[in-house]
Amino acid sequence: MSPTRTRRHASRSRTHYPWGDRTRTAYHEAGHAVLSTAIHEAPVLVSVRPDARRLGETTLGAWGRPNALAQVLLAGFAGEHLLTGRRPRQLRAEVQVTLVHFIAPDTVAGLRPWETDGFAAVHEVLRMSTCRVADDVRREIERLYRAAHESLLTVRAAVDAVARALIEKEELRPRALKALLREFRVADAVRVVQWTHGVDD
Repeated sequence: MSPTRTRRHASRSRTHYPWGDRTRTAYHEAGHAVLSTAIHEAPVLVSVRPDARRLGETTLGAWGRPNALAQVLLAGFAGEHLLTGRRPRQLRAEVQVTLVHFIAPDTVAGLRPWETDGFAAVHEVLRMSTCRVADDVRREIERLYRAAHESLLTVRAAVDAVARALIEKEELRPRALKALLREFRVADAVRVVQWTHGVDD
């Protein structure tokens, strides 16, 4: 287990989605929250309260396995996917900008890719010794995204419940989130999907 660390994950900047799209933000953050609770622990905070740069955030605590954290980072996009029926284009864009950032950072100066879930997910994939070239990173991101999406699809009712609660209350702390998810037994349901995709180690 690595030392405790806290991460914040931007939902969507005001540039990409208007403040009125509260439901999409709620599903994005619900994706982070449900998968984090299922494969590790409940987030410290889940919020759809906007600030100057973002519409929502999920704050995570201690982490060890890069493949688990990468999935939780990608689960925001997977949550949106459940809502809309389509994978968000923003995922591919964030991953591509991040890869360019590592290769030629001057070409993406000003874009601040490190503030995105895509950047953080790529960072976790790069922590895995098997992924060092761009194509390998893209393939691993794709594999982990499929695992995250299928995991959330398996517990869709839980994602819906968390999204509704966020729309109503704006934020959830660990105790409230765990109480909300208790009836769905998300860890048991997701464990099977994780094993199927080979990401349960």
